[in-house]
Amino acid sequence: MKTKRSFDYWRKIFSCAKADVFELIDKAILVAVDYPNEFNDKKDLILETLYTPQLSHNNGNTNPKKENNPHPDNPEES
Repeated sequence: MKTKRSFDYWRKIFSCAKADVFELIDKAILVAVDYPNEFNDKKDLILETLYTPQLSHNNGNTNPKKENNPHPDNPEES
């Protein structure tokens, strides 16, 4: 049986990566399609995770990262 890793474990992995988390997600999806049966089995769970409201938006992170403002000329839009 696989043990689940903590969010802190994954945050550390992502913070050490030379790519941002969204690039990692993009590439992980592209690699996952190399395993069509497993990907098909897990895609509904992935979608459910994306669209189900979480009890905590930061999943226990007590020090969430500030997002980059895509509209630096308008501080109201972030």
